[in-house]
Amino acid sequence: MARKSKYTEIVEDINLVPIMNLVLCLIPLVLFKTQLVKIGMINVSAPSFGPAASKPKEDKEEKPLGLTVALSKDGFLLKATGANLFEVLGLTPDGEASGVKLPKKKDTYASKDGSPIELIDYDYVSLYDYLARIKEIYKDEKLLTLVADPDLEFKFMIRTMDVVRFRFEKPKFANIMELSEAAAKFKYKKTKEEVTGEDGKTKTVEAYEPLWDQVTFGAVQ
Repeated sequence: MARKSKYTEIVEDINLVPIMNLVLCLIPLVLFKTQLVKIGMINVSAPSFGPAASKPKEDKEEKPLGLTVALSKDGFLLKATGANLFEVLGLTPDGEASGVKLPKKKDTYASKDGSPIELIDYDYVSLYDYLARIKEIYKDEKLLTLVADPDLEFKFMIRTMDVVRFRFEKPKFANIMELSEAAAKFKYKKTKEEVTGEDGKTKTVEAYEPLWDQVTFGAVQ
């Protein structure tokens, strides 16, 4: 018959509290020491030997023109974020002008029976002339933004868009009656361009030459 041992082995857990306290005390000291370590840097411009370097190219990033035509009750206002329109058009600014103003003017219109009448309206003739001159300098620009006062009738926006979209055959107009007749008879300049048809073949077609073909509408704030 087996006898039970009088002695029982008791295994106690290791007390890690003192070691953890020591580690916690050492962490601030380590961080404090790292702040005292500084890295010194000396800028040295070493002389270069060799053939003379060519003149560096001037890489000027061309800013987009950002042309805006604003319609108010008093007339047009031309603005551009990427250029000084007064210098582009050869105009002298009147004081601290925020843009080129085109006030309303008395112009000659054609009535229904063809007889001329005089009315005070927007200066569409000068607007077309200015935009055509700007386009001659910024040939790659396509975007133009139209903004108008909320109280204006939408028909003025439509008329303005008709003026700024395409080039006319005639470079300049004496009055709005000539401009209106050219627009009514579709006397726009035509250009030839190549297009690919549904059959995959390329053919040359005639299309109206754009002035500012990407016209967007903005909101007055």
